[in-house]
Amino acid sequence: MAFRKEFVSRPDVIKELSEEWCDDCTLTRIIKRNKGKIGFLMSAMPLNVFNENDLIRWSSRQLITIRKYSPKGAKAYLFAGTLFLIFLVSSPLIPFNFTPYIMWVIKNLIRGKRYGRLAIVPSIMTILAIPYALFLLVYNWNRSEVTWRGKKYVVSNRS
Repeated sequence: MAFRKEFVSRPDVIKELSEEWCDDCTLTRIIKRNKGKIGFLMSAMPLNVFNENDLIRWSSRQLITIRKYSPKGAKAYLFAGTLFLIFLVSSPLIPFNFTPYIMWVIKNLIRGKRYGRLAIVPSIMTILAIPYALFLLVYNWNRSEVTWRGKKYVVSNRS
């Protein structure tokens, strides 16, 4: 996520960010509350001194957050991800079952058409991302502790 300096320097934003452990959730909530819009900028370069070298730990943290803050979304992904996994596993026997993945990649290519060839690898990698995220979601389903920037947090349910 990238934001203008004027936005993140506001006292109300600084106060909320200092009280929450999830920057993404907090910033998204502030933007929605202020009727702002969120967009995607391919040329944005993250300046994150907390580089995530451990993809599984980062992914688990994201999925635990989704499970706690958006349980309906997590359950929907559990269903859809399982369905996609069944299609993937059965596709050698029934090649037609690979069709949802082909359509998924095409959808991602269409979304990323303005990025040209840069969109190809991420679009194809989503085939692996679906079972990866499904496995980690199931594995972390009952967990509520996350490690972020060297500190452990217990994520509580939000209403």
